[in-house]
Amino acid sequence: MGPPGIARTATFQPHVFEDVDGDGIQGAAEPAIEGASFLVDSSLRRETTTAGGRAQIGGIVPNRRVYMALRLATLTDLQLRRLTP
Repeated sequence: MGPPGIARTATFQPHVFEDVDGDGIQGAAEPAIEGASFLVDSSLRRETTTAGGRAQIGGIVPNRRVYMALRLATLTDLQLRRLTP
């Protein structure tokens, strides 16, 4: 066991929405995206975003660099996907 108060795992809470104006902040007219999923350190994750566009991804090792990406194939609106990878 580690020292008390030291987290053994970490949690990400990504927020996915259509950023119409590109400012990185969800405005009133920018809808949340439900059903989006993620790739974390080359692993497909089963967690998906809720109707509010939020997900909770646990089991992450703290204090180390993590690669996380939105799985574009899970976006149902094809216009939200990039034209080039």
